[in-house]
Amino acid sequence: MMKNKTKKYFIKYSLEFFVIVLGITFSFFVQNVRQEKEIDSKRQLIISNLLDELESNQNYISERKSEFIREMDYVNKLLNDSLTFKMFEEYPKERSPLNPFFSVLRFEPSSSTYNSLVNDGSLNLIKSSEIKILINEVYNSKINYLNNFVDSEHKAAS
Repeated sequence: MMKNKTKKYFIKYSLEFFVIVLGITFSFFVQNVRQEKEIDSKRQLIISNLLDELESNQNYISERKSEFIREMDYVNKLLNDSLTFKMFEEYPKERSPLNPFFSVLRFEPSSSTYNSLVNDGSLNLIKSSEIKILINEVYNSKINYLNNFVDSEHKAAS
């Protein structure tokens, strides 16, 4: 009789232990699935923001390219002594015809998404190490640009 009671309690408590362990395991599984879904939605948002910024930068690059071409054409005509008064008159009204000589056209595409990815730690959400390297290069290109600009200003001043 005592053996039956012990066996009964052993089975009862073993079953309770198994149910508790199973419940805890299932709750961890559900929590992991929920976290993965949240991380995936953040990844999708990051990708969407990067694509929007790339598209915006593509438009910016196209605009800047046409401005660079126009101004280089203007400078080349001056160097070839073929710049005419008519060209002065046809120069865009919102800009001075002296801009190519006194004001450097700057090339500064947006890098806000890249900066936020690096600064707020979201870069860790990106799986591909190749993409992480490219984003880091874009982020560092701003610093390199500023350093090169300062160096060129020093050379021009000396």
